Amino acid sequence: MADKQPEYFYPMGKLHKLFFLSSGLMLLAFLWMLWQDYDREWKYFQRDFNQFDVARIEKDKRAAQDAIDKQKLAALKAALAEGEKEIVKHEKEVREIAAKQAALLGKIQDHTQQAQFAKAQVDSALFEYEESRHHAEKKELDAADVAARKATLDKHRQHMAEENGILEPLTASQNALAADLKQITARRDVAQKGLEDLHAQVTALEGRHARVETNFQNTFRNLPFFDFIDPTIKVRQYVLPEYWDDYNFARVYKVERCTTCHLGIDKKGWEGADVPKVFRSHPRLELYLGGTSPHPIEKFGCTTCHDGQGRALTFNDAGHTPADEAQTKEWEEKYHWHPQHHWDFPMKPKAHLESTCYKCHTQEEEIRGADHWNRGRRLFERAGCFGCHQTDGFQHMRKIGPDLYHLADKVTRDWAYQWILDPPALRPTTRMPKVFNLSNTDGQDDKNDPQRNAVAADCITDYLFSLSDPMPVLRVPPGPGDPEKGRAAFDRVGCKACHLLGDKHDTGDEYNNFGPNLTGIGSKTTHKWIFNWLKDPKAYFAGTAMPNLRLSDAEATDIAAWLMASTDPDAPNQAKLPEQNPLLDELAITYLWARLGPSDAERELAGYDTQKKRLFVGERMINRQGCFGCHQIKGMEKITPIGVTFTGGGAIGSKDIDRIDFAFVDIPKTRHDWLKRKVRDPRVYDHLRDRTYDDKLRMPRITWLVDAKDKEGKPAPELVEDLATFVLGFVKTEVPSTYRRVPDEHAAALEAGKRLIKLNNCRSCHFVDNDQRGGVTIQTAVGEYLAVEKFGQPLAELATPERTQIMKRASVFSPPPLNFAGERIQPLWLFDFLRAPTTVRVHVSVRMPTFGFTEEEATTLTKYLTLTSKQKFPFDPGVPMAYHASWKDKDGKVQELSGAEYLKEAKALFLMFECAKCHQEPKPKQDLADLAPSFLLSGKRLKPDWVLNWIKNPAAYIKGTKMPQFWPDNTVEDKLGGDADLQMKAVRDYVMQIDSPDDLK
Repeated sequence: MADKQPEYFYPMGKLHKLFFLSSGLMLLAFLWMLWQDYDREWKYFQRDFNQFDVARIEKDKRAAQDAIDKQKLAALKAALAEGEKEIVKHEKEVREIAAKQAALLGKIQDHTQQAQFAKAQVDSALFEYEESRHHAEKKELDAADVAARKATLDKHRQHMAEENGILEPLTASQNALAADLKQITARRDVAQKGLEDLHAQVTALEGRHARVETNFQNTFRNLPFFDFIDPTIKVRQYVLPEYWDDYNFARVYKVERCTTCHLGIDKKGWEGADVPKVFRSHPRLELYLGGTSPHPIEKFGCTTCHDGQGRALTFNDAGHTPADEAQTKEWEEKYHWHPQHHWDFPMKPKAHLESTCYKCHTQEEEIRGADHWNRGRRLFERAGCFGCHQTDGFQHMRKIGPDLYHLADKVTRDWAYQWILDPPALRPTTRMPKVFNLSNTDGQDDKNDPQRNAVAADCITDYLFSLSDPMPVLRVPPGPGDPEKGRAAFDRVGCKACHLLGDKHDTGDEYNNFGPNLTGIGSKTTHKWIFNWLKDPKAYFAGTAMPNLRLSDAEATDIAAWLMASTDPDAPNQAKLPEQNPLLDELAITYLWARLGPSDAERELAGYDTQKKRLFVGERMINRQGCFGCHQIKGMEKITPIGVTFTGGGAIGSKDIDRIDFAFVDIPKTRHDWLKRKVRDPRVYDHLRDRTYDDKLRMPRITWLVDAKDKEGKPAPELVEDLATFVLGFVKTEVPSTYRRVPDEHAAALEAGKRLIKLNNCRSCHFVDNDQRGGVTIQTAVGEYLAVEKFGQPLAELATPERTQIMKRASVFSPPPLNFAGERIQPLWLFDFLRAPTTVRVHVSVRMPTFGFTEEEATTLTKYLTLTSKQKFPFDPGVPMAYHASWKDKDGKVQELSGAEYLKEAKALFLMFECAKCHQEPKPKQDLADLAPSFLLSGKRLKPDWVLNWIKNPAAYIKGTKMPQFWPDNTVEDKLGGDADLQMKAVRDYVMQIDSPDDLK
């Protein structure tokens, strides 16, 4: 058959069909591409937000319209109508004024331009003239040329003056016409301005409504293909050019696109349950994300704190982390959520969000707004985690356990063995963690492990006792002591500020569990040791936090007798040591193998007697368990801690998930879940592992933390959460220097002071820096002492009126608040007092201990208390006080007193108000609660300005103070002209120069 289209190489019919098909497919692909771009997850969020915003705007607009004062609106409309009528009446005059203004406007514009040209000519001629003078001075130009240029300058200046002279009256005429017109339209303009102000909120809302409403303009520019024309629905992002994201093979600027979906996150007014969570304002905008906050969104973004992937535009890619199992299920159904497998740092759950604060706030003791992190830090320090895990920033911390140099003088061997084997059994609240008989050595995997634990604890006891040196001086108490007097002294001098006594399960509060619970101490040690410890704690343990209370021998003996009366029925009364066991040889050979190898280990062990084996195993077990992390042990003072390093390159908060051993424990594969499980059961990751005894995990269990209960006796898991929050803050992320909060000299001094305040538990006795928790502990203890002294009953058993009476009295007998100490006390005196405390308030039963502060520490505390009171440091005493006063009498004549005459008048006022009645040494049978600090210290101790302010208004400093406010109600009319200010100043001046008891009479 002949070819129908011989001139074509290919059959065109088929080609047309193929072209039609491919064009159709291309069109479909193009439409699919447009739809895919339109049908994006984040766009739906923005559309929902706009609809929600429109509804809110309309609601707010209706509310704003309803809030308009109808009477005022009617009055303004009436005034506007009257104003318009007024303008109509003067219509002819208005037209004439407008015509004149139009005519003047042309002339003004013309002469303004001429004046500007003239000014330019003057500037040019002035430059030429000044240049000619310069050249003439160098003999490069003659005087004639200079004179010619001066003439040109004068000519242009004359022209400029003429133009300005013409312009000035024209402008004045224009202003006069404008004033005439304003007078005619004034009534209308005032009414119009009033209506605008009345509708200002409605107008603003209408403007917002126009920007977000679904109208043709907004819909068109958001359509596919046309959405390059300034769409309202678009990706919103912040670029942080100083902050980098490390993508392993590239470092790029951090980009934050979270606000693409979280559209109300940095805006006020998007709070409340009616607002969907995704659109809500961030909590505490004054602290986070707000424009005036310390963390503005344009600098910090979101992922710097929350983690996650800031560049992502989908729910899953962003790295959201559910808070609990219920939320996980909700997200799986709603967003098809799944864990991120290729992003190392998904968002932190809310419970651990504050962990990221540490990246920038590494030099702060407490971070404002990070309560969970702050508590986690306190728990970290209290548990002594830094003893096993090297941690930057904690090198200054002392070891939390006592040194064991003189152990044999302190405790019995039986007690020590029981304590090492199971500390919580003797004291449930102890900070000593449990090392033995945990989940990997409790006999479940190997029935011999409990016996191995007993052998190990016994060997450790032998080794520690073999190292114990006798105390150089251990005084014998002067007598057996009186326990009842000891009870009263224990309560009175302030021991309860740091210690609990009475119930070994009592966890107390944040401050009175600073020291160990002393319940059962009589079963642990001897009367002799307690006496010596009370007299001088640092003689036994130089690094102890226990201060010297400067107790008399009688007080120390009585308190020791009272403490010895507290015994523990669970304490061992006789040796309960494991019998000789082949497991001792097994442990010994195991550690010898590691050192010598199998054959040499056997020969070495053959030469050991039983005691040498025990000491060898004890020494190796101490090394393995890292006891030296919390205790000073002879010969082990400089051994490297046994745990992993928490900071630097091995930072736990940055550790790769695939490098974390989850073993066979079925938990979510996250850092925080791994860490919390590790704290709750530190040996759990040995589950189903086949390991020898010496190769098993060795982290101890922090029983007091893991088994903590709240006030209602329910478990308190938030403590583990908070500790995990703090530890997760150790990351190796490089934070730009501009993001780090580096304290200046003032802030650094405050941080150093906070550290010392915390290390010495000052808040248990004093209110410090407006912390209202401080001081409550000791006031309660004093109240308990006073209740027994006065009513013979415990404070808790008193009726409400008696309890209230006792607590008011307790506040008088308790240490003073330090909130304004820097304003009140001279730094030099405070420094000396901190170094060597003396009695200031004879009525205060709780005595200020001697902490043994170094000069540097005393300076740090003095500076802290001064700066927190917003005072300058060092103190500038200023100009010496001038003993002088002048006033006008009734006749208007100036009267003056100075020197001795002035002080005589001041003393008369001092005696008249009986100031010495309270500020004196105690007298027989006098109620100590009526006493106040002695005036003999005032001149050296107090700041003059504070004394004057105190006299004016004592209650402004201490609520409920017994110090009366004499002025102005009790102003003496015949003293210093009846001037209250002069009288208060005179009393202040007299008090500040008192230096002997005779001055009080």
